[in-house]
Amino acid sequence: MATEEDKINDLDGRNLRAAAIFEAFSMEEMEQVLEANIFDLMGVSSELLQEQKDDLLKVFSETVQNRTVSRILEMLSDTDAEEFGKILEESPEKTDEFLIAKGVNKEQIAIVEMVLYKLELAKSKKEQGE
Repeated sequence: MATEEDKINDLDGRNLRAAAIFEAFSMEEMEQVLEANIFDLMGVSSELLQEQKDDLLKVFSETVQNRTVSRILEMLSDTDAEEFGKILEESPEKTDEFLIAKGVNKEQIAIVEMVLYKLELAKSKKEQGE
């Protein structure tokens, strides 16, 4: 299992990557990215059938969910992370209660992960265009 120092180092690395993503955009560009449709960010808006768009949205949603759970696990102690995993398997509807009791705001984390993911996609497209 990861030590507390490992978790801090992982978090520091993640924060550095997030900072690098934010540096790639002006405030105006970030606002445009946040308002943009995910397909426009990827540059595939008009090329996809609805079924393909649905599949991409599912991948986007699953990625944000996975990243949110990963962030939550990073925030919890090893014991709490283990307990969270058990609750998630046995009674997913009780995870919110558990996280609230631990002072973890799942919605806030999910929003941050969604924003970061959108910015990563926009940065990737921006780099391909250069």
